Amino acid sequence: MKKNSNCIGEIIKKNQSTIHPVTLEIGSNYNKKNICPSNIYFDDKDNPHYFKEADDKNVFNKEELKMFMSLPYLNFDLKRMLNLYNVQTSNDIINFVKTSIGENKSFTYINRILNIWCKVNYNLLKKNNKILVDIYDKIIIKYFGKKTKIETLENFIKKWFENIKEYDFYFNLGEDLLINLGYFKK
Repeated sequence: MKKNSNCIGEIIKKNQSTIHPVTLEIGSNYNKKNICPSNIYFDDKDNPHYFKEADDKNVFNKEELKMFMSLPYLNFDLKRMLNLYNVQTSNDIINFVKTSIGENKSFTYINRILNIWCKVNYNLLKKNNKILVDIYDKIIIKYFGKKTKIETLENFIKKWFENIKEYDFYFNLGEDLLINLGYFKK
C-alpha cells in the first residue's frame, strides 16, 4: 500500500485519540503534526502502519466516514484475485470464459471474474471494449438461450463504460446488460 493513502477517518490533533474504522484499535497522536487513520501501508522496513500524517488534501468528511463504517470493509487486491484464476490478459479472460462455459460453471461465477477483470482493465476497456462483445454474446447464448444483435451489445457496452466510473461501488456489466436486454430481473 502506498504511504500516501488517503485518510479513512477524521483528523487526529496532537494529544488526541480515535478508533481506527477498520482495525477498531485506538490510535493516539503524540506527534507535532496532525494524523489520520488510513489503509494499511508498509514503511521501508516492511513495518505496517494504519495512521499517516494528514493534510488538507486527504481529509475524509463525516458522511463518507459513516458510510465507510456502516459497510463491511474488504480490501482485496483485484489483480491478485485474478492471479488465483490465472487471468491476466485478454486471451486469459477469453479462455477462462470458454473453459467455464464448457464446465457448466454458473453465470454468476463467470460474471464475477469478468467484472473483476473489467475493473482491473478499466482504462483499456473504456477505450476499446470490443473483446467483451464476443464474450457476452457467448454467455447470453449459453445461459439465456438468446441470440442478440452484435450492434446492440456493442452499443450497450460502449455506453456502459462511458457512464460507469472505475471505483463505483456498483460495477456489474453483465447484470446491467442482461437487465437492459430484458433477460434478467433485479
